[in-house]
Amino acid sequence: MKLGCNYSEELMLLIEEDAVEVDCIKMGYFQPFIGLHEEIVKKKPILIHGFGKHEHIGMVDPKRNNDWHHMNEVLTQYDAPHLAVHFSIYDQDLHVVRDIRQRLDQGVEIFKELLEVPLIIENMDYNPFYTPHYVKPEAVDPDFIAEMCEKHDVGLLLDTAHASVSAYHLRMDVHDYLRRLPLKRVKEIHFVGTQMTEDKGLIDMHTPLTPRDYDLLDWLRYKCKPEIVTLEYGWPGTDFSWRTSKKEIKKQLIEIRKRF
Repeated sequence: MKLGCNYSEELMLLIEEDAVEVDCIKMGYFQPFIGLHEEIVKKKPILIHGFGKHEHIGMVDPKRNNDWHHMNEVLTQYDAPHLAVHFSIYDQDLHVVRDIRQRLDQGVEIFKELLEVPLIIENMDYNPFYTPHYVKPEAVDPDFIAEMCEKHDVGLLLDTAHASVSAYHLRMDVHDYLRRLPLKRVKEIHFVGTQMTEDKGLIDMHTPLTPRDYDLLDWLRYKCKPEIVTLEYGWPGTDFSWRTSKKEIKKQLIEIRKRF
């Protein structure tokens, strides 16, 4: 099992200090990451995650709206083991969609066909209070996600924060929600903290892991065999310094490494 972590300047300092042990660094191929990849890959392998906000399974006309040549070129350049794509559909997609489940089904087929690396789909977080757009509940139905993985023979990126948020707003126990996902198909796990708010209920805030999150991690390690476990804490730039503590990155990576 490989351990990954979101890119941040703080993570790179910890690596230089030999204070943490990670196998790969998760980076998007969009701003604020553009221009950083060549320097970072000299130090650690890069795990490419995402090419921009419009890239999701339910997007309108993915064959036309994605630059597939560019995506495949980048994925090949950085030896990507797979590309995880958000299994989501939003209000702005619906003006050309009548059947949400059919659109998602077709989207998985198109992404799998046109990607030159394996496709895995990432479960998303349903919260009806997210504005201006939120993921439609059909896209977070664990039975439908399992059906799509089986039908198209694709793996799952299990995001535990997304699962926790979706389960909360669907009024399900998170363990029951997870049991209905195709855990045997989990290729990668994303771990990060959630936060309870007065106006939106449980939300995904990319905050530090709590004891409850670690309990979920311990429960999951007997249920699936991921190839990569990624800490999704930390982000480049001063605007996100409130959720990019060097101390917290170190603490969490050490704790996750102990458990896997």
